[in-house]
Amino acid sequence: MVATGFDLFPQTRLPEYGGGQVPDVIDALAFERLLAASGPTGGKVKRPSDGQEPREVVFVQCAGSRDPEHGMPYCSKICCMYTAKQAILYKHRVHHGQPYIFYIDIRAGGKGYEEFINRAQQDEGVMYLRGKVSKIYRDGDKVMVWGSDTLSGRKVEIAADLVVLSVAAIPALPGTDGPAGRLYGIPGLELALDADGFYQPAIRNSRRSRATCPACSWRARVLARRTFQRRSLRRAAQQPKCSPCSGAHRNSTHRKLCSPKLFIPGPCDVDDDVLDAMRQQVQRSHGAEWLSIYAETLGLLKQVFQTQNDIFIVPGPGSAGLDMALGSLLTTGDKVIVAHNGFFGERLGSIAESNGFHIVHVTAPAGRPLDPDDLRRALIEHPDAMLVALVHHETTTTVANPLPRAGAGNARSGPRDSR
Repeated sequence: MVATGFDLFPQTRLPEYGGGQVPDVIDALAFERLLAASGPTGGKVKRPSDGQEPREVVFVQCAGSRDPEHGMPYCSKICCMYTAKQAILYKHRVHHGQPYIFYIDIRAGGKGYEEFINRAQQDEGVMYLRGKVSKIYRDGDKVMVWGSDTLSGRKVEIAADLVVLSVAAIPALPGTDGPAGRLYGIPGLELALDADGFYQPAIRNSRRSRATCPACSWRARVLARRTFQRRSLRRAAQQPKCSPCSGAHRNSTHRKLCSPKLFIPGPCDVDDDVLDAMRQQVQRSHGAEWLSIYAETLGLLKQVFQTQNDIFIVPGPGSAGLDMALGSLLTTGDKVIVAHNGFFGERLGSIAESNGFHIVHVTAPAGRPLDPDDLRRALIEHPDAMLVALVHHETTTTVANPLPRAGAGNARSGPRDSR
Protein backbone atom coordinates (compact mmCIF):
# COMPACT_ATOMS: atom_id res chain seq x y z
CA MET A 1 0.00 0.00 0.00
CA VAL A 2 1.38 3.36 -1.04
CA ALA A 3 -0.06 6.26 0.99
CA THR A 4 1.68 9.39 -0.25
CA GLY A 5 -0.29 12.09 1.54
CA PHE A 6 -0.37 15.52 -0.11
CA ASP A 7 1.21 18.95 0.01
CA LEU A 8 -0.45 22.37 0.07
CA PHE A 9 -0.28 24.91 -2.73
CA PRO A 10 2.31 27.45 -1.48
CA GLN A 11 0.99 30.84 -0.42
CA THR A 12 4.05 32.45 -1.99
CA ARG A 13 2.42 31.73 -5.37
CA LEU A 14 -0.61 33.81 -4.34
CA PRO A 15 0.74 37.39 -4.31
CA GLU A 16 -2.78 38.82 -4.56
CA TYR A 17 -3.49 37.13 -1.20
CA GLY A 18 -0.44 38.48 0.57
CA GLY A 19 2.09 36.01 -0.83
CA GLY A 20 2.64 34.44 2.58
CA GLN A 21 3.92 37.75 4.01
CA VAL A 22 0.80 38.72 6.00
CA PRO A 23 0.95 36.88 9.35
CA ASP A 24 -2.84 36.85 9.80
CA VAL A 25 -3.42 35.16 6.44
CA ILE A 26 -3.03 31.42 7.06
CA ASP A 27 -3.97 28.20 5.30
CA ALA A 28 -6.74 25.87 6.46
CA LEU A 29 -4.31 23.33 7.91
CA ALA A 30 -2.84 26.00 10.21
CA PHE A 31 -6.35 27.04 11.27
CA GLU A 32 -7.19 23.40 11.98
CA ARG A 33 -4.29 23.34 14.43
CA LEU A 34 -5.67 26.45 16.14
CA LEU A 35 -8.99 24.65 16.62
CA ALA A 36 -7.38 21.49 18.00
CA ALA A 37 -7.13 21.03 21.74
CA SER A 38 -3.63 19.64 21.21
CA GLY A 39 -2.65 22.60 19.05
CA PRO A 40 -0.34 25.52 19.86
CA THR A 41 -3.13 27.56 21.52
CA GLY A 42 -4.92 24.71 23.28
CA GLY A 43 -7.99 25.01 21.09
CA LYS A 44 -8.40 28.77 21.56
CA VAL A 45 -8.65 30.75 18.32
CA LYS A 46 -5.96 33.45 18.38
CA ARG A 47 -4.41 35.62 15.72
CA PRO A 48 -0.80 34.69 14.89
CA SER A 49 0.29 38.36 14.87
CA ASP A 50 -0.71 39.43 18.40
CA GLY A 51 -2.51 36.51 20.07
CA GLN A 52 -5.84 38.36 20.12
CA GLU A 53 -9.18 36.67 19.53
CA PRO A 54 -10.41 37.36 15.97
CA ARG A 55 -13.90 38.84 15.80
CA GLU A 56 -14.27 38.56 12.01
CA VAL A 57 -12.77 35.65 10.07
CA VAL A 58 -12.87 35.35 6.27
CA PHE A 59 -12.51 31.94 4.61
CA VAL A 60 -11.44 31.98 0.93
CA GLN A 61 -12.14 28.78 -1.00
CA CYS A 62 -10.44 27.62 -4.21
CA ALA A 63 -7.24 29.55 -3.42
CA GLY A 64 -4.87 28.27 -6.08
CA SER A 65 -7.26 25.59 -7.36
CA ARG A 66 -9.66 25.59 -10.33
CA ASP A 67 -7.30 28.18 -11.82
CA PRO A 68 -5.42 26.73 -14.81
CA GLU A 69 -3.65 30.02 -15.57
CA HIS A 70 -2.10 30.77 -12.17
CA GLY A 71 -2.67 27.66 -10.04
CA MET A 72 -3.99 24.13 -10.34
CA PRO A 73 -6.80 23.34 -12.81
CA TYR A 74 -8.63 20.78 -10.68
CA CYS A 75 -11.01 20.90 -7.72
CA SER A 76 -9.47 19.52 -4.51
CA LYS A 77 -12.90 18.09 -3.54
CA ILE A 78 -12.52 18.34 0.24
CA CYS A 79 -12.42 22.12 0.74
CA CYS A 80 -16.14 22.94 0.73
CA MET A 81 -16.90 20.61 3.60
CA TYR A 82 -13.92 21.25 5.85
CA THR A 83 -14.39 25.01 5.43
CA ALA A 84 -18.00 24.73 6.64
CA LYS A 85 -16.81 22.57 9.55
CA GLN A 86 -14.11 25.07 10.51
CA ALA A 87 -16.53 28.00 10.32
CA ILE A 88 -18.97 26.18 12.62
CA LEU A 89 -16.22 25.28 15.10
CA TYR A 90 -15.01 28.89 15.07
CA LYS A 91 -18.55 30.05 16.01
CA HIS A 92 -18.57 27.53 18.84
CA ARG A 93 -15.26 28.93 20.13
CA VAL A 94 -16.01 32.62 19.52
CA HIS A 95 -19.75 33.08 20.04
CA HIS A 96 -19.75 36.77 19.14
CA GLY A 97 -17.57 36.22 16.06
CA GLN A 98 -18.69 36.42 12.44
CA PRO A 99 -17.32 34.01 9.81
CA TYR A 100 -17.55 34.76 6.07
CA ILE A 101 -16.97 32.24 3.29
CA PHE A 102 -16.15 33.36 -0.27
CA TYR A 103 -16.92 30.53 -2.69
CA ILE A 104 -17.25 29.89 -6.43
CA ASP A 105 -19.86 27.16 -6.00
CA ILE A 106 -20.59 24.61 -3.29
CA ARG A 107 -19.73 21.01 -4.10
CA ALA A 108 -21.42 19.05 -1.33
CA GLY A 109 -21.83 15.69 -3.05
CA GLY A 110 -22.26 13.23 -0.22
CA LYS A 111 -24.88 11.89 2.16
CA GLY A 112 -25.82 14.64 4.60
CA TYR A 113 -23.36 17.11 3.06
CA GLU A 114 -25.97 19.54 1.74
CA GLU A 115 -27.73 19.49 5.10
CA PHE A 116 -24.43 20.28 6.81
CA ILE A 117 -23.93 23.33 4.56
CA ASN A 118 -27.49 24.46 5.32
CA ARG A 119 -26.81 24.09 9.02
CA ALA A 120 -23.75 26.35 8.72
CA GLN A 121 -25.79 29.02 6.95
CA GLN A 122 -29.10 28.85 8.79
CA ASP A 123 -28.27 27.67 12.29
CA GLU A 124 -24.71 28.86 12.84
CA GLY A 125 -24.91 32.23 11.08
CA VAL A 126 -22.06 31.65 8.62
CA MET A 127 -22.31 34.22 5.81
CA TYR A 128 -21.67 32.71 2.37
CA LEU A 129 -20.60 35.14 -0.38
CA ARG A 130 -20.60 33.77 -3.90
CA GLY A 131 -17.67 35.31 -5.70
CA LYS A 132 -13.90 35.54 -5.98
CA VAL A 133 -11.58 37.53 -3.74
CA SER A 134 -9.43 39.87 -5.82
CA LYS A 135 -7.02 41.20 -3.22
CA ILE A 136 -5.95 40.70 0.40
CA TYR A 137 -3.59 43.12 2.16
CA ARG A 138 -2.72 44.35 5.62
CA ASP A 139 -4.01 47.70 6.87
CA GLY A 140 -2.84 48.42 10.43
CA ASP A 141 -4.08 45.60 12.66
CA LYS A 142 -6.71 44.54 10.11
CA VAL A 143 -6.56 42.37 7.00
CA MET A 144 -8.52 43.98 4.18
CA VAL A 145 -10.37 41.60 1.86
CA TRP A 146 -11.64 42.88 -1.47
CA GLY A 147 -14.11 40.69 -3.30
CA SER A 148 -17.44 40.57 -5.05
CA ASP A 149 -20.82 39.01 -4.41
CA THR A 150 -22.03 37.81 -7.80
CA LEU A 151 -25.52 37.03 -6.48
CA SER A 152 -26.19 40.64 -5.47
CA GLY A 153 -23.86 42.17 -8.04
CA ARG A 154 -22.04 44.35 -5.51
CA LYS A 155 -18.45 44.71 -4.43
CA VAL A 156 -17.55 43.57 -0.93
CA GLU A 157 -14.86 44.93 1.36
CA ILE A 158 -14.31 43.30 4.76
CA ALA A 159 -11.90 44.47 7.46
CA ALA A 160 -11.07 41.03 8.84
CA ASP A 161 -9.05 40.01 11.86
CA LEU A 162 -8.01 36.70 10.31
CA VAL A 163 -8.13 35.21 6.81
CA VAL A 164 -8.06 31.43 6.16
CA LEU A 165 -7.15 30.20 2.67
CA SER A 166 -8.45 26.85 1.41
CA VAL A 167 -5.46 26.26 -0.83
CA ALA A 168 -5.25 23.50 -3.40
CA ALA A 169 -4.12 20.03 -2.36
CA ILE A 170 -1.18 19.14 -4.58
CA PRO A 171 0.76 15.87 -4.95
CA ALA A 172 3.77 15.28 -2.72
CA LEU A 173 6.49 16.17 -5.20
CA PRO A 174 9.28 13.78 -6.27
CA GLY A 175 12.68 14.65 -4.87
CA THR A 176 11.29 16.05 -1.62
CA ASP A 177 11.62 14.54 1.82
CA GLY A 178 7.96 13.47 1.73
CA PRO A 179 6.77 9.90 1.09
CA ALA A 180 6.22 10.47 -2.63
CA GLY A 181 9.77 11.71 -3.05
CA ARG A 182 11.17 8.58 -1.41
CA LEU A 183 9.09 6.28 -3.62
CA TYR A 184 11.44 6.88 -6.50
CA GLY A 185 14.22 5.14 -4.60
CA ILE A 186 12.32 1.83 -4.27
CA PRO A 187 13.46 -0.70 -6.93
CA GLY A 188 10.66 -1.87 -9.17
CA LEU A 189 8.17 0.76 -8.04
CA GLU A 190 7.58 2.63 -11.26
CA LEU A 191 4.29 4.50 -10.72
CA ALA A 192 2.91 6.47 -13.63
CA LEU A 193 1.82 10.05 -13.00
CA ASP A 194 -1.01 11.96 -14.63
CA ALA A 195 -0.72 15.50 -15.95
CA ASP A 196 -1.28 16.96 -12.48
CA GLY A 197 1.34 14.75 -10.80
CA PHE A 198 -0.99 12.25 -9.13
CA TYR A 199 -0.52 8.51 -9.44
CA GLN A 200 -2.53 6.73 -12.08
CA PRO A 201 -4.28 3.37 -11.56
CA ALA A 202 -2.23 0.33 -12.47
CA ILE A 203 -4.36 -0.41 -15.56
CA ARG A 204 -6.46 2.30 -17.08
CA ASN A 205 -9.60 1.99 -19.20
CA SER A 206 -10.07 -1.69 -18.35
CA ARG A 207 -13.37 -2.87 -16.99
CA ARG A 208 -11.74 -5.80 -15.18
CA SER A 209 -9.22 -3.53 -13.46
CA ARG A 210 -11.76 -1.35 -11.69
CA ALA A 211 -11.66 -1.06 -7.96
CA THR A 212 -14.16 -3.22 -6.08
CA CYS A 213 -15.05 -0.70 -3.38
CA PRO A 214 -16.66 2.76 -3.58
CA ALA A 215 -13.77 4.17 -1.56
CA CYS A 216 -11.34 3.11 -4.30
CA SER A 217 -13.44 3.88 -7.38
CA TRP A 218 -12.08 7.43 -7.69
CA ARG A 219 -8.66 8.38 -9.00
CA ALA A 220 -6.79 8.78 -5.73
CA ARG A 221 -5.73 12.33 -4.96
CA VAL A 222 -4.85 12.01 -1.30
CA LEU A 223 -3.99 8.31 -1.10
CA ALA A 224 -2.49 6.39 -4.01
CA ARG A 225 -2.77 2.68 -3.30
CA ARG A 226 -1.37 -0.36 -5.09
CA THR A 227 -1.62 -4.00 -4.26
CA PHE A 228 1.34 -6.16 -5.24
CA GLN A 229 1.75 -9.89 -5.63
CA ARG A 230 3.99 -11.47 -3.02
CA ARG A 231 6.70 -12.81 -5.30
CA SER A 232 7.91 -9.59 -6.86
CA LEU A 233 7.17 -5.90 -6.96
CA ARG A 234 7.68 -6.10 -10.70
CA ARG A 235 4.90 -8.67 -11.12
CA ALA A 236 2.46 -5.78 -11.75
CA ALA A 237 -0.19 -4.40 -9.46
CA GLN A 238 -3.61 -5.29 -10.76
CA GLN A 239 -5.59 -2.21 -9.69
CA PRO A 240 -6.10 0.27 -6.85
CA LYS A 241 -7.83 -1.43 -3.95
CA CYS A 242 -8.68 -0.92 -0.31
CA SER A 243 -7.44 -3.43 2.27
CA PRO A 244 -10.70 -5.45 2.66
CA CYS A 245 -11.00 -5.78 -1.11
CA SER A 246 -7.38 -6.92 -1.44
CA GLY A 247 -7.80 -9.61 1.21
CA ALA A 248 -10.94 -10.95 -0.45
CA HIS A 249 -9.73 -10.69 -4.05
CA ARG A 250 -10.16 -14.41 -4.68
CA ASN A 251 -13.69 -14.44 -3.32
CA SER A 252 -16.00 -13.61 -6.20
CA THR A 253 -19.03 -13.35 -3.91
CA HIS A 254 -17.31 -10.69 -1.81
CA ARG A 255 -16.25 -8.80 -4.94
CA LYS A 256 -19.86 -8.72 -6.07
CA LEU A 257 -21.10 -7.48 -2.69
CA CYS A 258 -18.30 -4.92 -2.50
CA SER A 259 -18.97 -3.40 -5.93
CA PRO A 260 -20.19 0.21 -5.91
CA LYS A 261 -23.90 0.53 -5.26
CA LEU A 262 -26.39 3.31 -4.76
CA PHE A 263 -28.60 2.98 -1.68
CA ILE A 264 -31.54 5.21 -2.63
CA PRO A 265 -33.10 3.11 -1.04
CA GLY A 266 -31.59 0.48 -3.30
CA PRO A 267 -29.27 -1.23 -3.44
CA CYS A 268 -28.85 -0.47 -7.14
CA ASP A 269 -25.76 -1.44 -9.14
CA VAL A 270 -23.92 1.56 -10.54
CA ASP A 271 -23.46 1.35 -14.29
CA ASP A 272 -19.86 1.20 -15.51
CA ASP A 273 -20.40 4.22 -17.75
CA VAL A 274 -21.52 6.24 -14.72
CA LEU A 275 -18.40 5.21 -12.80
CA ASP A 276 -16.23 6.20 -15.77
CA ALA A 277 -17.86 9.63 -15.88
CA MET A 278 -17.46 10.13 -12.13
CA ARG A 279 -13.73 9.43 -12.39
CA GLN A 280 -13.18 12.23 -14.88
CA GLN A 281 -12.00 15.74 -14.06
CA VAL A 282 -14.87 18.00 -12.99
CA GLN A 283 -15.89 20.21 -15.91
CA ARG A 284 -16.14 23.95 -15.65
CA SER A 285 -19.62 25.45 -15.67
CA HIS A 286 -18.68 27.81 -18.51
CA GLY A 287 -16.62 27.91 -21.67
CA ALA A 288 -16.65 26.15 -25.04
CA GLU A 289 -16.46 22.59 -23.64
CA TRP A 290 -19.41 23.20 -21.31
CA LEU A 291 -21.45 24.75 -24.15
CA SER A 292 -20.80 21.68 -26.28
CA ILE A 293 -22.07 19.36 -23.51
CA TYR A 294 -25.05 21.64 -22.90
CA ALA A 295 -26.04 21.65 -26.59
CA GLU A 296 -25.70 17.86 -26.78
CA THR A 297 -27.89 17.46 -23.69
CA LEU A 298 -30.61 19.66 -25.18
CA GLY A 299 -30.58 17.59 -28.35
CA LEU A 300 -30.95 14.35 -26.42
CA LEU A 301 -33.77 15.80 -24.32
CA LYS A 302 -35.68 16.65 -27.48
CA GLN A 303 -35.50 12.97 -28.41
CA VAL A 304 -36.72 11.95 -24.97
CA PHE A 305 -39.71 14.34 -25.05
CA GLN A 306 -40.26 13.77 -28.80
CA THR A 307 -40.38 17.46 -29.64
CA GLN A 308 -38.63 19.93 -31.93
CA ASN A 309 -39.56 22.88 -29.74
CA ASP A 310 -37.01 24.72 -27.63
CA ILE A 311 -36.08 23.11 -24.31
CA PHE A 312 -34.76 25.07 -21.37
CA ILE A 313 -32.89 23.47 -18.48
CA VAL A 314 -33.75 25.07 -15.14
CA PRO A 315 -31.13 24.11 -12.52
CA GLY A 316 -32.63 23.29 -9.16
CA PRO A 317 -33.51 20.50 -6.75
CA GLY A 318 -36.51 18.21 -7.13
CA SER A 319 -38.60 20.68 -5.15
CA ALA A 320 -38.12 23.21 -7.95
CA GLY A 321 -39.68 20.72 -10.38
CA LEU A 322 -42.67 20.23 -8.08
CA ASP A 323 -43.06 23.99 -7.76
CA MET A 324 -42.99 24.53 -11.53
CA ALA A 325 -45.44 21.68 -12.18
CA LEU A 326 -48.01 23.00 -9.72
CA GLY A 327 -47.50 26.60 -10.80
CA SER A 328 -48.06 25.65 -14.45
CA LEU A 329 -51.31 23.80 -13.78
CA LEU A 330 -53.04 25.88 -11.11
CA THR A 331 -53.77 29.46 -10.17
CA THR A 332 -54.03 31.06 -6.74
CA GLY A 333 -57.14 29.89 -4.87
CA ASP A 334 -57.57 26.65 -6.82
CA LYS A 335 -58.39 23.56 -4.79
CA VAL A 336 -55.98 20.62 -5.02
CA ILE A 337 -56.13 17.20 -3.38
CA VAL A 338 -52.68 16.26 -2.07
CA ALA A 339 -52.21 12.62 -1.11
CA HIS A 340 -49.10 11.81 0.90
CA ASN A 341 -47.55 9.06 3.00
CA GLY A 342 -43.98 10.30 3.43
CA PHE A 343 -41.62 13.25 3.43
CA PHE A 344 -41.77 14.13 -0.27
CA GLY A 345 -45.55 13.94 -0.34
CA GLU A 346 -45.63 16.35 2.59
CA ARG A 347 -43.16 18.56 0.71
CA LEU A 348 -45.56 18.54 -2.24
CA GLY A 349 -48.35 19.79 0.07
CA SER A 350 -46.11 22.51 1.56
CA ILE A 351 -45.23 23.80 -1.91
CA ALA A 352 -48.89 23.82 -2.94
CA GLU A 353 -49.82 25.73 0.22
CA SER A 354 -47.05 28.29 -0.28
CA ASN A 355 -48.45 29.00 -3.77
CA GLY A 356 -51.81 29.98 -2.29
CA PHE A 357 -53.76 26.87 -3.27
CA HIS A 358 -56.56 25.43 -1.13
CA ILE A 359 -55.30 22.03 0.06
CA VAL A 360 -57.32 18.90 0.82
CA HIS A 361 -55.09 16.30 2.48
CA VAL A 362 -55.45 12.55 1.94
CA THR A 363 -52.97 10.59 4.06
CA ALA A 364 -51.79 7.07 4.71
CA PRO A 365 -49.47 5.80 7.46
CA ALA A 366 -45.76 5.92 6.69
CA GLY A 367 -44.73 2.70 4.98
CA ARG A 368 -48.23 1.97 3.66
CA PRO A 369 -49.42 2.79 0.12
CA LEU A 370 -52.19 5.28 -0.51
CA ASP A 371 -55.69 3.82 -0.78
CA PRO A 372 -57.43 4.70 -4.10
CA ASP A 373 -60.78 4.54 -2.26
CA ASP A 374 -59.66 7.42 -0.04
CA LEU A 375 -58.86 9.46 -3.13
CA ARG A 376 -62.23 8.60 -4.65
CA ARG A 377 -64.06 9.75 -1.51
CA ALA A 378 -62.07 12.98 -1.45
CA LEU A 379 -63.07 13.72 -5.05
CA ILE A 380 -66.73 13.04 -4.30
CA GLU A 381 -66.62 15.36 -1.28
CA HIS A 382 -64.72 18.04 -3.22
CA PRO A 383 -66.03 18.07 -6.80
CA ASP A 384 -64.45 21.50 -7.36
CA ALA A 385 -60.94 20.11 -6.94
CA MET A 386 -58.82 21.05 -9.92
CA LEU A 387 -56.02 18.54 -9.42
CA VAL A 388 -54.94 15.42 -7.56
CA ALA A 389 -51.24 15.48 -6.65
CA LEU A 390 -49.26 12.60 -5.19
CA VAL A 391 -45.76 11.14 -5.23
CA HIS A 392 -45.69 7.89 -7.19
CA HIS A 393 -42.55 6.48 -5.53
CA GLU A 394 -42.16 7.78 -1.97
CA THR A 395 -38.45 7.02 -1.58
CA THR A 396 -38.31 8.06 2.08
CA THR A 397 -40.42 5.02 2.99
CA THR A 398 -39.64 2.88 -0.12
CA VAL A 399 -43.35 2.70 -1.03
CA ALA A 400 -44.68 2.82 -4.60
CA ASN A 401 -48.18 4.28 -4.61
CA PRO A 402 -50.68 2.62 -7.00
CA LEU A 403 -50.72 5.44 -9.53
CA PRO A 404 -52.57 3.63 -12.40
CA ARG A 405 -55.34 2.41 -10.06
CA ALA A 406 -55.61 5.83 -8.42
CA GLY A 407 -55.80 7.52 -11.80
CA ALA A 408 -58.53 5.18 -13.00
CA GLY A 409 -60.58 5.79 -9.87
CA ASN A 410 -60.24 9.54 -10.19
CA ALA A 411 -61.25 9.50 -13.83
CA ARG A 412 -64.47 7.68 -12.96
CA SER A 413 -65.29 10.35 -10.39
CA GLY A 414 -64.88 13.05 -13.01
CA PRO A 415 -63.29 16.16 -11.45
CA ARG A 416 -64.15 19.49 -13.01
CA ASP A 417 -60.74 19.75 -14.62
CA SER A 418 -58.82 16.47 -14.81
CA ARG A 419 -55.29 17.54 -15.53
